[in-house]
Amino acid sequence: MKKLILVLMLFVVSFIAQAQDSTLVTNTNTEKLIDKYSAKLEASIVSLADTLKQPAEHVYKILIKQQVIISYELLLILLFAILFGMTALIFSKGSKWEDRDYYNNRDPKTPFWIGYAWNIKATFTLIFGLLSLLFLLISILTMNRTFSGFLNPEYGAIKDIMKML
Repeated sequence: MKKLILVLMLFVVSFIAQAQDSTLVTNTNTEKLIDKYSAKLEASIVSLADTLKQPAEHVYKILIKQQVIISYELLLILLFAILFGMTALIFSKGSKWEDRDYYNNRDPKTPFWIGYAWNIKATFTLIFGLLSLLFLLISILTMNRTFSGFLNPEYGAIKDIMKML
């Protein structure tokens, strides 16, 4: 953490120094400025690093726990995909997809969509089937994060820290 803050502070100082007009600063003035502010800059970086050490460790522990919780949430999405798929299969067992008479003969005058639209079991089959496919797609796309959250949550925490920076 100290090294990161030191690098950031040096980057800021070098950026400010480059922004100044180089004709106004001579070598002796530059050396004087460096000597004057380097000790103060180093002391402020060290004090800032010491101040941020405890909160940074606390945040890291929280991020590790958060990776495990995210993995459980993603497993819950997979469980919902399985449950919605099973529900769609259950509803499809007794669904009438066409308008048929008592002897299971299709009425040729009735279009297919009318029998489908008025049948509530067929509608639920379609809804739960689409939800199952959607949740299954989300689970497949996030499978890497799910397993890495259980097996190596520190890696996920470091990746989150890198995203924040």
